Parts: sequence; C-alpha cells; structure tokens
Amino acid sequence: MIAVFFGGKLVPESPRWLLSRVGRTSEAHKIFRNIAKTNEMTKPVDLKVRLADINTKILEEQKNTYGYLSLFTRWGMAKKTLLLSITSTASAFTYGSLTFNIGNMGGSTFSNLFILTLVEIPATGLGALAAVSIVLTFN
Repeated sequence: MIAVFFGGKLVPESPRWLLSRVGRTSEAHKIFRNIAKTNEMTKPVDLKVRLADINTKILEEQKNTYGYLSLFTRWGMAKKTLLLSITSTASAFTYGSLTFNIGNMGGSTFSNLFILTLVEIPATGLGALAAVSIVLTFN
C-alpha cells in the first residue's frame, strides 16, 4: 500500500487526462517532450498548437454532458443497457446467494466452497462467450 500511495507522485499524469482539463496543456506538452526524448524521436514543431486544438475540442465536447438518461436515447443503446442491467443483477444475486448460504448447505463448508470455485472457473469463460455473442447479435 505504501508503494501505491507514494508511487502515484512519481508517475506523471496521463497526457490525455491533462488535455481534458482547463489550463493543463503545458503539462501535457512537457510529458510529450519527455516521451519523444525517451524514444529518441524529435517532437513535432507544431506540438503546442496541436495540443491546444485537441484541448479546445475536448472541452467543447464536454459541454454536452452525458448522464444516465443518455443510455436510453437510442433503441440499440437502451436494449444493451437493459440487458446488461438484468444480467448483472441476476448474476450478483445468484452468486451472492450461493456464497452467503454456503455454510447452510449440507457437507463441509470448505468442500462446498471448493466445488463452487471449480464450477466458477468454466462458468466465467462461458459467461464471457455469452456476453460477446450477445453484443455481436445486437450490434
């Protein structure tokens, strides 16, 4: 935890994140200069201008705030939102019920937890395949 807490100060901010903030383009420019220097490349001559343009575009786009209602603006997005909400709720309910009541099942609690884990491994792969097929079907 100490490394994570103090390590954040050693790692520079993401240039993409800096460009999405007001007045932070000079910091992004410095990071891009360091990246070019590390990769032994020359930085583009018009880098400051390009970063300022990107910053302006990002800030203009951010004026169009997106909230939860934007998930239901188009029919395709609404279908995906509803499907993901239903499946994640059902999955969390099922997994939570099994995990919380594992001590109430017959047999050893440790054996039951081991069996639950063995079942969970292929179920995760099958769930991922099902999610991909659903996304591909509704696109």
